[in-house]
Amino acid sequence: YNISDVFGLFVHTQYGLYSGDDYDGNVTDDSNDNHLITEIGIGFNLGKKDMDGDKVADSKDACPETPGLKEYDGCPDSDLDGIIDGEDDCPQVAGLAQYNGCPDTDGDGVIDGDDACPEIAGDAMYAGCPDTDGDGVGDNVDECPEESGVSRYNGCPIPDTDGDGFDDENDNCINTKGDLQGCPDGDGDGIADKDDACPDEAGPADAKGCPDADGDGIGDKFDKCPDEAGIPELDGCPKVRKPTTEEIINGYASPMILFERGTIPAEGYDDHISSIVEFANAYPDAYLNIGGYSDSMGSESSNMRMSTRRAKKVYNSLVKAGIDPERLYYEGHGEANPIADNATAEGRRLNRRAIVTGSTVKRVVEKKGKKG
Repeated sequence: YNISDVFGLFVHTQYGLYSGDDYDGNVTDDSNDNHLITEIGIGFNLGKKDMDGDKVADSKDACPETPGLKEYDGCPDSDLDGIIDGEDDCPQVAGLAQYNGCPDTDGDGVIDGDDACPEIAGDAMYAGCPDTDGDGVGDNVDECPEESGVSRYNGCPIPDTDGDGFDDENDNCINTKGDLQGCPDGDGDGIADKDDACPDEAGPADAKGCPDADGDGIGDKFDKCPDEAGIPELDGCPKVRKPTTEEIINGYASPMILFERGTIPAEGYDDHISSIVEFANAYPDAYLNIGGYSDSMGSESSNMRMSTRRAKKVYNSLVKAGIDPERLYYEGHGEANPIADNATAEGRRLNRRAIVTGSTVKRVVEKKGKKG
């Protein structure tokens, strides 16, 4: 009986048969010295040491403190897969040597412990799962495994909320159907209704989708001068360049000063003189040329004299009003340059006239009868 690996108790009994009678020193003639021997003692194991008791001597045991198998030099193989536990990454589950003792149930090259789909063959890049729709999102996390999609939508296609064929990421009008980048274009001018100031009337983009008759980039709807190209600052009207003083003076022409007969002025004469004086005072560098005219009644010479007298009357009125005579020049033109038909009374009335024009250049008296 073993008390330990080293100590044990033993009982040994044997019966001895002898052919003589001299074994015990008492010799007789009638019997031999046959006898029974019983031994009781303590045994000591002085053989080879086997610490883990696996029947592999410690000197040959690669795992002397862990019971194992003789064929593995005393090391254990808990899952019996032929790979000792010390070299087995999955010592409790039978596996393959190529995976260091771990199993790969579906044979996809991804061990079961790392395989999100251990019973369905897949790809290592998808943690051992398949990608049925080929969208780069493994079926294990793909909410639409039969329909190609994108990862940011968990494997589903980018949504198309309004169903117009433009996904929401490329649809400028997510909730409204349309053919123009997902937006409606009611007037078909290439400008989405949401950006079109005139969604029911076709127009160019630079006029915000509104008709633009004058092509100035301001839609007719907002253009105060729709038939004349202008600028936004003037609401579509053209910018009028401010004339220079010289242009104003040289472009000045007074209203027509009409006469009845001779040098008798018609109604409004004083008002015309006042407006001429106002201009002369506003532009002190201006010179004023006064021209007198007549109708065709009478001789040419008499008409010339009459037209000169009319011009001089205006001249005198301006001098009287305070205009420096050095700024004035007058002359008669007779019946030349009629502005109306001398064959009618109305025409002749309009031709009996004087007019004052401005100039930046002083006229010099060249003929007798002209004042300067």
